[in-house]
This record gives sequence, structure tokens and C-alpha cells, in this order.
Amino acid sequence: MPRRIRLAALLFAVLVVAALIAIRVWPRSTHPSAAVPPGTTSIPSAVSPTTPETTRTPPPWPTAPEACGGVAELPIVSSTTAKERTGIKVLLGGAGLRTVDFDSGHAAPLPRSPLRPGESVYDLISAAQTYAVTGGCTVRQARVLRIGADGRASVFVPSIPSNETVLADGPHAWSATYPDEQHPNGFLLPLDGGTRVRLPARFWPDAITDGVVVGTVESTPGHSSVLLVDATTGHARANLRKGLGEGSVLAAGHGLALWTEGCDFAGDKPEPCALHRRSVTGGAISSYHLPRPPVTGVVSRDGRRVAFTLVRAGPDPRYQPGMPLPNDIAILHLDTGALEIVPGIETPAKMPLGLAFSADGRWLVIALDAGSKTRLLAWRPGLAHPYESIPIPGQGLGMAPIVVLPSHTGG
Repeated sequence: MPRRIRLAALLFAVLVVAALIAIRVWPRSTHPSAAVPPGTTSIPSAVSPTTPETTRTPPPWPTAPEACGGVAELPIVSSTTAKERTGIKVLLGGAGLRTVDFDSGHAAPLPRSPLRPGESVYDLISAAQTYAVTGGCTVRQARVLRIGADGRASVFVPSIPSNETVLADGPHAWSATYPDEQHPNGFLLPLDGGTRVRLPARFWPDAITDGVVVGTVESTPGHSSVLLVDATTGHARANLRKGLGEGSVLAAGHGLALWTEGCDFAGDKPEPCALHRRSVTGGAISSYHLPRPPVTGVVSRDGRRVAFTLVRAGPDPRYQPGMPLPNDIAILHLDTGALEIVPGIETPAKMPLGLAFSADGRWLVIALDAGSKTRLLAWRPGLAHPYESIPIPGQGLGMAPIVVLPSHTGG
């Protein structure tokens, strides 16, 4: 082929290649109508573009009005309806005094309830006998009701100061007064008759079990330990100070005392701490390590489990951060030391909630104040979510006290 023709053919080939390259690299249209070839998959950018959704401030924690005009922070719950029969029946306080069948959700007020208009039940104490403590938004004097074996409530004590605490052990109940700067000694007053008992100085009782008062005492200025006191004499039986940290009662019942030491916040994060257990009549102390501080505990009837709220490691990123931190609900198996977190429940810090084990210890029953209603949940190990019954309407005093009725047979 002549050289001139070869050069022309080469030039033509170069022009064709250049045109193809230009077509490939030319900017494409970003108009929404631009078609995407079938079968292709878009690959997101490694850095997401800034949008109002990713930069907006998280919402505050959800709230609802309280009965007395305040605002209550609400629990965050992921639950399911029961997939099996639980057999759970509870006595529920709060806006009324009602028995609730967990499986059906049926709630019935106690017959001939002595509650007055505007009066709520803010505490239920159960041993061999069940007592209810009442109050209200404008009530200065509390009343104590006694619930009989027939399910009827009657007025047991017509008036006690609202700053006193009612404690029960077996068939008996006491009111406890607390020390102050002018009167360093508190007293136990038997509500069914008897002589009041003078308690040790700077002693704060929490519970009575097997005739022993379990509480904290200011051992040295700024330091406290757990003290066991005879309920009939007021004499100290044992000081359960084990370490150098602050002692605080977590739970007491069924002959056991459980207390924590060293459960303090370091900076803005909760630190691991120790939980101790001992029979109130004596014996060895068993110790457990917890990842974070526990609050508000209850012991199972067989003494093998304790349930409590456990401070979370950090704030919930879905809501505006606040202090103190929200809580989980946990169960510690005292025989093995295994700790289980109840899934699907997050409660606001310092939220008063109802916790109770079923008679056989299989179920943990939880009552949560949700503003205009009370939410009842039940959980056992192995469930991915707690079961939830039908919400019970009615505003209480920010608390949801419960007692599992003895008719429960374990389902």
C-alpha cells in the first residue's frame, strides 16, 4: 500500500479512538430522568453527604404528664404479646388497688376499696400479709391498708406521717422514722401494737426479714456501711462492712441481705463494683463483680436470684444525652454469678418501677409507669423480648408498685 494511503488510514484510526475516549469521559446528565441500566447496583459514597437528618439535634427523652402536674420520663420498651400461658396474677397499686390477670389483661378493683377520691397507692409491702400505703398530691398524712386473704382491703392505720416508711416481716408491720440533725436516732413502731424500738444512731432502715432490720449506718463522717439490727430490741447484730467503699443496701428479703460497695461514678462513667450477699442470721459472705452500679433490687422467694436496675455504660444516642444515665433491668443468678440483661427495656434514670418474682422464681414481673397508664411485662431467661399484657389505664404518683399474688402456679 502506498505510504500516503497508510498515513491517511492511521490518521483516521487515531481520530476514531479519540472520539470514543471523548464519549466515555464526557460529563453525564444528573437529571432524575436519566435511566439506570438494568441489573446495575449503585455504590454509596464512603462519605455520606451532609443532610438535615444527619446533622439535626436528637430529640429529648419522651415524657408524659404526671398525676400531680409534673412531667414523667417514659420507659423505652420493645415487647411482644405472650406466646404461652404465664399464669401470672398481680396486685397493682398506683391510681387504684386492682388485681390483674396478666394473660387476659383483665383488671378488677378490689371489692369495697377504701381508697378516697384523689388517693393513690404508692407502695405495696408483702410478707405473710400484704399492706398498701396510700398518699396523694395534696395528702400530708399517709394511710396503711391491709389486704386480707379474701382479697378485701381495710384501713389498718388511719394516719401516719408521709415521711415515714412502712416495713413488713411475716404477719407484722412497722413504721420507721429516720434520724435527723436534732434527733440522730430513729424508731420502729409496731403497727399492730407494742412498744416502739429505738434504733442505733444515724441508722437508716431499708427492710426487715426474719426479725432483722437491714439498713445503712454512717460509720464515719461521709462513709456508710450496712448494719443488721434486732427488730425487737434495736441492738446491732452485725456490721457488714467488707471493703473500703460506701456500703448501700440493694435488696433484703427471704432471710438474705444484699449490699454493694464501691459503686460510685468515676468522672462521667460508672465503674465496676462489688455486690455482697449474706444470711441475716450469720454465715459466710458471697461476693460478685458487677460491670456497673445496680439500683432497686428484689430477691426471689427461693433466694437464688436478685433482680435490679443496672446503670447503662453510656447514654442512648437516639435522645439528647443527660445525667444520670438510663438503666437496664438485670437478673443475677446467685448460685452461679451469671448476669442476664432483660432485653428490650430501657428505663429513665431513677425511675421508680415495680419488680417482683413469681412464686416459683421462673418469671420476673415488671410494672412501668407510662404517664396515663401502667405497662405490665413478664420475662424469663430464653425470651428475646419480654411479654406485655394489656396496659392498665390510670395516672398514679409516678410509681407502679406490684405484688405477685400467691395463686400463681408457674404457668
